[in-house]
Amino acid sequence: MKITLKLSLLLLNLLLLTTAPFSIAQPPEDRGPWKTPPPSVEQYLKRLEEKNPEEYERMIQLQKENPQAFRMELRKKAHHSDKGGKKRGQKGPHPLANEIKAVRTAESPEAREEAIAVLREKVNERVKNNLQEREEAIEKFRERLRKLEERNDQERASREEVVDHHLKRILENLNKPESLPPSTE
Repeated sequence: MKITLKLSLLLLNLLLLTTAPFSIAQPPEDRGPWKTPPPSVEQYLKRLEEKNPEEYERMIQLQKENPQAFRMELRKKAHHSDKGGKKRGQKGPHPLANEIKAVRTAESPEAREEAIAVLREKVNERVKNNLQEREEAIEKFRERLRKLEERNDQERASREEVVDHHLKRILENLNKPESLPPSTE
């Protein structure tokens, strides 16, 4: 009975020790509080201070007291506006309005061809910029994935060390008579 109890406790400890390091998972480095806010946040706060000082003070206070709630508030505000700060769905002039107007108002076929060439170049530039932004976003995802894979490999390596350690201790104790389970014969 004593040996069975000891063996049960040993197995329970083994289970607890092998799972404990993984239950206290550290958050990845990129999820912690900002050491310094990104430039876009600083720009937003600067504009907010000029336009709405009360809201600026509220946001700064929120940033100090609850950084996670501050970031959530920023996400909400970013979701409701586009890069120019206009509300989504608000109509504004088309980014290529001048070039389109030049094509419409061209007086001669040569002027129209020239205006179309300029418009084509501007469209080409916008598409190039969009592709570049997407490629940068993909690269950020790749970097984040690389960090997650690296972290997973580290945890896997430490897991193997813990398993090896406990297995070694169990095997060492197999030779001791008091650690053997009672025979069923």
